[in-house]
Amino acid sequence: MLKKGMYPVGAAPGRFGLRAAQLRPKRDTAIRNASWYNGAGEKLGWGDLSLDDFKRVAAGLKRNEVFIVLDQGTSYFAFRFPEQFAWAKPNGRPNAPGRAYVARHARYAILPGRLCVIDHGGVSPRGRAGRGFAWLTESELAEMLPPRRRP
Repeated sequence: MLKKGMYPVGAAPGRFGLRAAQLRPKRDTAIRNASWYNGAGEKLGWGDLSLDDFKRVAAGLKRNEVFIVLDQGTSYFAFRFPEQFAWAKPNGRPNAPGRAYVARHARYAILPGRLCVIDHGGVSPRGRAGRGFAWLTESELAEMLPPRRRP
């Protein structure tokens, strides 16, 4: 299960071989300083991700799990400097911004056996996005996220 905070800074590599604040060589990095979230919009950890990291996550996810990747701007700077990033509509909860926020700002979604680039404009070509990625619209991502848990 993908749980909030499952990759604490300073801990040994966890599930999928990831660790918080991990750095990847520039040539191998797919995205730098990204934050990683579960389908409930809870932050799992952060750091660079390589294409191999993406593939390991996709191969290891269980049914109904989704691993969502946001860039540093919308996952860190928007909460640190909300006035400058007002367009992102940060909600003051950087460690659990929620389903709608992560769907709206996701760069990538990793599903069991599937890598997706998120299309926020509805204009990206359908089919393959290159390097084994497929296109997924923001609304398609939002629809596949698990329903909100009731307290």
